[in-house]
Amino acid sequence: MKYQNCGYCVGGEPLAKFGIKICDLDVSQLILFKEQSKLGRCIVAYKDHVSEIVDISDEDRNRFFADVTKAAKG
Repeated sequence: MKYQNCGYCVGGEPLAKFGIKICDLDVSQLILFKEQSKLGRCIVAYKDHVSEIVDISDEDRNRFFADVTKAAKG
């Protein structure tokens, strides 16, 4: 599910206010924050809008953490 008030979900101009989409991963996207008080600050955002990580299926949660690992290894 996509949430119309979420910059990660909507992308485009709302996302561009605070981040730069780097790439799509398996079940997520990698976003580089424009504000770089911590060099390389980014987020791996799950493909759908969820409130809690427990709202993701076990399979997708494993795939999400594989995406996180891939992003961390750079």
